[in-house]
Amino acid sequence: MSLSSRISGLSLACLPLVVISLLGVSGFLYQPSPSRVYSTELSESKIDAYRSVVQATQELGLSKCKVRSLPLLTEVADLWIKGANEKRLVPLVPVFALDSTEIGAKREILFTNQQIADNLLYAGLDAEKFNNKVEAAKAYMLAFQLTNTLKYSDINANIACTLRQERALSGLERSFDGMTDGQRRDYGRLLKESIQSYDRVQLMINREFKLWEQHVMYRGSPLSQKEREAFIAMKSKVVADQIRGIELVSLARPFGPTRASIVQFLSEGRVAVHNDNISSKRIQKLINLMDPLPADKALVAKR
Repeated sequence: MSLSSRISGLSLACLPLVVISLLGVSGFLYQPSPSRVYSTELSESKIDAYRSVVQATQELGLSKCKVRSLPLLTEVADLWIKGANEKRLVPLVPVFALDSTEIGAKREILFTNQQIADNLLYAGLDAEKFNNKVEAAKAYMLAFQLTNTLKYSDINANIACTLRQERALSGLERSFDGMTDGQRRDYGRLLKESIQSYDRVQLMINREFKLWEQHVMYRGSPLSQKEREAFIAMKSKVVADQIRGIELVSLARPFGPTRASIVQFLSEGRVAVHNDNISSKRIQKLINLMDPLPADKALVAKR
């Protein structure tokens, strides 16, 4: 065998070892990102828990043109509220950036929840027309409790639920002078229980920010340290309700269109936090009306 043939054969024999070595080096230099998660068993189980209440609501055949009677609406609304109180129906938090109550089964659940809430709000208005403020207050309180079930699922659900709760709170304010003493006591307690802490809003924003950060990483353009610090600073202002929309856009503009998804998320988060803060103040105002501070306690509080 000629010398050139022997060298050639040796080169071919060593080629697999060279390829394996190179792969090993590349694996050392570049650690692949974790696999994308599109769902989890826990997430699916949370969705499945809503199956019976969604079906019960759909069987009412709700529409804006025909509002069902308050007893029928109450019966189904109580199923939602009981499920939430027993922790069987919990917020449908996202498991990846594009996971939202705007799509798929989660959208259907939120839509059904909003549909019965809207009908309760209509029922409250109908009761007000006949000056039946006891029934009106009942309808508005049910609508408020019902929407609290999904309120902290994600930003989309938070905005949708808060808007309906604002209408329910307006109805409760109008109905206040016609409520029974029992209603004032019970509704005051329920409103107290509904007030969410700053931590819960912050948790929702932080969770979704992390998912969007992972999303841009999966697309091959992870945030630089400078970008991450800048966006975290913006997020802190969003959570604290200390930034206007125009200021947010101005701060984000230098980072370019590749970061548009994170900017949009922060912009929607700003609206959600602002609305939630306004709602919390109105809730506290109603609580003070329903459970006024006794004179001696008011004196102590003033001191």
